[in-house]
Amino acid sequence: MVDLNMRKSWWATKKLNPDVLIFLGDMMDGGRFAMPDAEYESYYNRFRSIFRARADLPTYYIPGNHDVGLGTSPEFSNRAGDRYTSHFGSLNQRLEIANHTFVLIDAPALVEEDRKRIVQGFSFPRWAANMPGGPIEFVQESSAAILSSRLPSILLTHIPLARPNGAPCGPGRERGSIRGGAGYGYENTLSPQASQYLLQSIRPALVFSGDDHDYCEYFHPVPASEDVHLSEDHSVKEVTVKAFSMAMGIRKPGFQLLSLVPPEQVITSQETFADMPCILPDQLDIYLSVYVPLLVFSIVLLFLANVYRVYKNGMPLPSTSPRAMFRDDPDQDMARLDTLRLRSSSSFQALRKLDIAGLENEDGSSSLLPPPTPGSAVTGKHRQKRWKLTASGWTLDLSSVQRLSSCLAGMNGSEGVARRARAGLVRGFLSDVLAVAWTPIVLFVAITWWTFQ
Repeated sequence: MVDLNMRKSWWATKKLNPDVLIFLGDMMDGGRFAMPDAEYESYYNRFRSIFRARADLPTYYIPGNHDVGLGTSPEFSNRAGDRYTSHFGSLNQRLEIANHTFVLIDAPALVEEDRKRIVQGFSFPRWAANMPGGPIEFVQESSAAILSSRLPSILLTHIPLARPNGAPCGPGRERGSIRGGAGYGYENTLSPQASQYLLQSIRPALVFSGDDHDYCEYFHPVPASEDVHLSEDHSVKEVTVKAFSMAMGIRKPGFQLLSLVPPEQVITSQETFADMPCILPDQLDIYLSVYVPLLVFSIVLLFLANVYRVYKNGMPLPSTSPRAMFRDDPDQDMARLDTLRLRSSSSFQALRKLDIAGLENEDGSSSLLPPPTPGSAVTGKHRQKRWKLTASGWTLDLSSVQRLSSCLAGMNGSEGVARRARAGLVRGFLSDVLAVAWTPIVLFVAITWWTFQ
């Protein structure tokens, strides 16, 4: 159900027709665990089948702690990083989009490097010089490139930057706030030192993060600099983006929409970007407040209807009971039975008129219709079965009509009514539930199949 919900949401969001797509990590909840290659491929293909994008859409990813792991555990695969890069791309990336420099950081690796740096007492520049190939060295290189190009920069990190515990997240958050902390395979925020290092090195105009699942908007205070695009209170906005899945502990999933304008096309004092959260439907509330109450109401209604039916059938039945319908002349009884069929299901009225035409008395005349005209094909009982009715180029074989109408009468006419009247409470109730449920089930399956194509 969660995959189906994400698939439908993704199908709807693609209508925005974006120019670039960036995933902020945790693409696969268990990508960090040890598993056979075939299982990982199946896991990856499941992700790709949900988030299908057009072939020409540039798509980028940053690693999350569920993708590559964070910390040590015997359950984590030592190949998680290699599997990630072979399927999603580089762990750290620097992109230029609309004359803005995007810096995509491997936050889980930065957390581990930062821990080792603190233990060994190294500064960030010294660590980058002595421990090449990691995210700290990448930040140093990005800082020099940004300073040289002087383009506005945007920082993307899976793990949010540090902030005081209890710091407000703005009205877009559903509950609580982002608090520092760490545990098995996760860390809620980067350290204060690593956070300030990123802000001072990258000098971002805007920061996006993930991991927390809920929306949060926080402004980080930084020293004023001519190379940093700051707000009036000398701060940089960080947006923690909502999770896209309905199973991440929030009622309203979502994503973030970012619009960019090349700096050369705006006045110096204007911002070159605008962003806003896009909220998806509260699917859990739809299930709990719409689907479940209607399901319960339908079941209770069908049960009470069957209780009433059983109670009513325990009393003497009127002349419409099956035994009272058959007496005296069989031909008259058949005519009466057909009349009952006709009245019990008005939707088959035209069909029954054709069916009744095939029933005749012993003298060759119809029980309910005028005698046939001379030259007609009717000369004896049931010869009328092979009549064919031609109208507007369509030919209808009355023998097929009679078989169809007999089947429908068995379900909706007197025979069906009689069988239902004899059914017990449980059997009648289950039969009604099946009769009511098959239509929405078939519709749901059809929509699901169409969505998965």
